[in-house]
Amino acid sequence: MASAYSQQIGFAAGIMVATAVNDIVPIRFGILQDASIEYRPETKSLFGQNRYAFALAQGKTQVTIKAKFAGIRGLLYNKFMFGGTVTSGSETLFVDSESHTYATSVAVTNSSLFRADEGVTDLTTGNPLLAVASSPAVGQYSVSAGTYTFNAGQTGTALISYTYTAAQGQRTAFGNPQMGSQPFFSVVLNQPYDGRQQTWEFNRCIADRFMVPTRLDDFIINEFDIIASADPSGNLGYCSTDIS
Repeated sequence: MASAYSQQIGFAAGIMVATAVNDIVPIRFGILQDASIEYRPETKSLFGQNRYAFALAQGKTQVTIKAKFAGIRGLLYNKFMFGGTVTSGSETLFVDSESHTYATSVAVTNSSLFRADEGVTDLTTGNPLLAVASSPAVGQYSVSAGTYTFNAGQTGTALISYTYTAAQGQRTAFGNPQMGSQPFFSVVLNQPYDGRQQTWEFNRCIADRFMVPTRLDDFIINEFDIIASADPSGNLGYCSTDIS
């Protein structure tokens, strides 16, 4: 479809895809909210005795790509930020306030897949119980392999929170790699509108900042900042437009 406009214009967030270097898996930044590309050169000025510069020159230049997106995908986090070890079929799930009547021994629903205790609260008082290694008194508890032990004098209902490992999804171990070891990836940002497109390509990038901000009454919008550099052939990337 031909554009209705004589000038090329853009609208909306566009499409952003990245691919790890030496990989064949392109990953889209899902539900992209906005993205930006910024070139920031250090400008040097040569002055003589007069007020205005005699000469100007650009020095070191940093190219930054920023993206905000709502799609949550562990593979994206790992390939472009952490470069850790991924284990498939081992997702950690959180159970919040599973209700059980107090007894000297209580096995939670997912005790066979239990990972870690995340606290116990008394339903009636709203007070947290204190975790101890063994032989709990009233107001205390101990836990081993998904089985919680309470004092025989404890009455009412316990709200138990815990994590367990499910045979689904994936889990990434961040590790503690040496400085200077990070994932490299290419980035493509495409902005189509009214039958025309502009496309930005950057050949070799690293993550500069990653943030997952939660809000009381809103969706999570991930924030990802990227710095682009020249690839081993000396190329930074490309910009393609329909109109020269």
